[in-house]
Amino acid sequence: MKRVSNLIFLGFFLRLLIAIWNGFFGPSPGGEDDALTFHLEAVAAAHSDSPFGEFVVGWIYTQFLGGIYRTIGDSIFLGSLLSCLTWVCSAYVLSTCMNMLCINKVLQRKLMLIYAVIPSSIMLTSITLREAYQLLFVNLAILSALKIYLKSDFFYWAILGLSVVGMGALHGALMAFGILFILGVVFMRFFFTKKKKSIFVLIFVGAFSVSILIVALSVFGDLAYNLDAGLFSAVEKYQEGVLNIDARANYRSDIDISSPIRVLTFIPMAIFQYLFEPMPWRISAMADIVQLMENCLRFYLIAKTIQALRRKDLTQRNLPIFLFFSYLVVEGIWSLGTGNWGTSIRHHIPAWGLLLLSYGASLSLEWQAKAKLNLNKSTNASAYNEALFLKH
Repeated sequence: MKRVSNLIFLGFFLRLLIAIWNGFFGPSPGGEDDALTFHLEAVAAAHSDSPFGEFVVGWIYTQFLGGIYRTIGDSIFLGSLLSCLTWVCSAYVLSTCMNMLCINKVLQRKLMLIYAVIPSSIMLTSITLREAYQLLFVNLAILSALKIYLKSDFFYWAILGLSVVGMGALHGALMAFGILFILGVVFMRFFFTKKKKSIFVLIFVGAFSVSILIVALSVFGDLAYNLDAGLFSAVEKYQEGVLNIDARANYRSDIDISSPIRVLTFIPMAIFQYLFEPMPWRISAMADIVQLMENCLRFYLIAKTIQALRRKDLTQRNLPIFLFFSYLVVEGIWSLGTGNWGTSIRHHIPAWGLLLLSYGASLSLEWQAKAKLNLNKSTNASAYNEALFLKH
């Protein structure tokens, strides 16, 4: 565990260097535009007579940061340092999740090294952006799910709820994911455990889940995205707004999901492009090469996870499958509103913990299955040799 802590310190140190550069010499790459806007809004909130204005999804981060600035001082380095410390918290939560999933120590160190040195994560979780906080809340939600499923710890239902509120307050897409994640945890806890449940309990849980979904969708429509015209109409309208911005990193030139057939073709293509753009032939800057390398790593982790989970002899696959499915859900939600790989690299940040845990848990199960198979072969061979010896 000491080495994992060292890797977390390495990640913090790298982020601290970026925070120092961004605070005193910058802006650092990624520290312009949104990051600077958040900082300036926080400064304005810190010097306002009413720092906590109207609640708006996403902008609560500036109110939080403004409260810190009001107390300590409105330094952009301070805002960047807070992001670094938030990343450290997310790393320790991830490490706890790895231990709960019984991922072996060697693999834990490899996964934490990836988590610590992903270039986009270093750059974007060390400045005044929301990504470090989004990552922390998603990791806390995962930890809560594991505690609920493995330990039946009632206290973590409250932590799960607070985590979803936190991630949802930071971005509407994460609000949608959080709603679905809670429902997934409910089904995992009550339908996929070995303990027998009465019909009454199952009906109650099902009705309760539907009630939560209805209320949550109403809240989502009021606070995040208006769905009065339908989900895909909202997606199309949002995508048209993205396409109207002429940007080098756009990977989509038009959008038409006016029919079921077009929807069926749009969704897989949107997810694929979101996960793996830019393609090699689209690269025109050094930053694109870095993103291409991260995309190759993402492809490898996804492919190996699917390969491991397809093994029929794996036992206790519920959690790895749930984690991987949750990863696909959150990335799928992001993909519906993204048409630019410069934006997608930010949206990938909150899901890195889910992907690494999915890979680590599924690979650990595969190793256990192979070890068991080899042990059985060895036992059978020993029994056969012993039988031959007795026969002669």
